[in-house]
Amino acid sequence: MHVPGTGRRSIKITSKLLTVLQLIVCPLRSQTAPGESAFLEWNARYQCGKHHYQLAELSEAEGCYRSALSIAEQFARGDSRRGATLSDLGLVLLEEGRISDAEWAGSKAVEAYRECGAARCGLGLATAMYSLANLYLQQNRRLEAERLLREALVQHTRAGGDETGTASILDGLGWLELNRGRPGAAESYFRRALALVGEVEGFARTRGRLYTSLAFALLELNRARDATEAARKAFTAASAAPAIDPSAVVFAVGAFAAASVEIGDYALAERSLTHAEKMLSQIPAAQPRELGLILIEFGKLRYFQKRFAEAAEFHSRGIEILSRYLSPDHPNILRSKANYANVLRKLKRSPEAKRVEQEIRIASRRAIIDPDAKYRIDASDLQRRR
Repeated sequence: MHVPGTGRRSIKITSKLLTVLQLIVCPLRSQTAPGESAFLEWNARYQCGKHHYQLAELSEAEGCYRSALSIAEQFARGDSRRGATLSDLGLVLLEEGRISDAEWAGSKAVEAYRECGAARCGLGLATAMYSLANLYLQQNRRLEAERLLREALVQHTRAGGDETGTASILDGLGWLELNRGRPGAAESYFRRALALVGEVEGFARTRGRLYTSLAFALLELNRARDATEAARKAFTAASAAPAIDPSAVVFAVGAFAAASVEIGDYALAERSLTHAEKMLSQIPAAQPRELGLILIEFGKLRYFQKRFAEAAEFHSRGIEILSRYLSPDHPNILRSKANYANVLRKLKRSPEAKRVEQEIRIASRRAIIDPDAKYRIDASDLQRRR
C-alpha cells in the first residue's frame, strides 16, 4: 500500500535547488525594485522555512513561509519568489493534513509561475505542477493529476531539467496507473525512471523512492519475491543518501514488510515494521502519514497470524491517520477498509463490519468516473486471499 507523496523531501530539495539557480542565473529586473533589504528579508524567512521543514517542524516552517509570502507579495507580478514560496508552503500544509489549504497554495504557485513565464520559470512551473498533481492523486482526482503530470513533463523537458526531475514525474505517472489498478503500466513507468537515474552518485534518495514504488507495483502483480528484492534495493539506496530522510527509509521498510508478509516470512515482517515504528518516533510530527502505512501493514501481519483483535486495532488506527491525507474514495482507503471489515467479521462484530462495508459502497459511488481506471470495489474485495 502507498500513501502518495511519500518521499516528498527529495522532490522538495530538487525544487529548492532549481529555484535558487533561477534566482541567481536569471533574476527579473522587477525583483530588484522593492530594494535589496526586502530581498534579503524574504530570503531569510524562506531559508527559515526550509530549515524547519527539513526537521519536520511543520508549524514553525509554515510560520516562516507565510512571513516570506507576505514579503513576496510586495514584488511585481511575475516574480519567481512568489511561486517558490507558495509551492513550499503547499507542501507543509499537505503534510499537516490541511488538504484544502494545500490545494489553494499549490494552485496559486502554478498561477504565479505561469505569470513568470516558461522561459524564466519553466523548471519551477514543472515542480509546482508535480506537487499539485501529488495532492490530486491523494484525493483520487486522477484526471486532474494526469493533466498536470503530463504538462509538467513537457515543461521540465523544454526547460532542460535534469534526470531526477524527469524521474520524479515518471514516478508520479506510475502511481497514477497503480491507483487506476494497472500495475503493469505502473511498473513500466517506474523502470523507465530507474533507467534514467541509473547508479549515478548523488541520486540515492531518488533511486530509493523509485525502488519502493516498484516494489508496490510488483506486489500488485503478485510477484512477491521480486518485490522483496526491489524493497531491499530501496532500503539500501534510501539509507545511503548523504542526508537520511527517515520518512523515505520508513516507506521502503513498509514495502519490504508487505513483501515479507506475502512470502510468509512473518518474523522478518515483524522486525521490519518494529524498526520502522522506532524510526518514526524520531519525527516530531505527532502522527505522520507514514505511521498510518506502518499500522496498516501491522494489521495485515496480525491477520495472517490469526491475531484478529490486534489486527482490528491496527487497521482502525491506521485508517484514522491515513484518512487525514487521502480521500474516502482513494483505492488505498477502500482496500484498507475492506480488510478491516473482513477482520471485524472474523471477530463476529457484524454490525461494525456492515457499517464499514457501507462506507466503502458510498465512497465508491461518489468517486469521479475515470474511464481508464480498472480498480473497482465489489464483494470480492471484502474477502482476503488467505
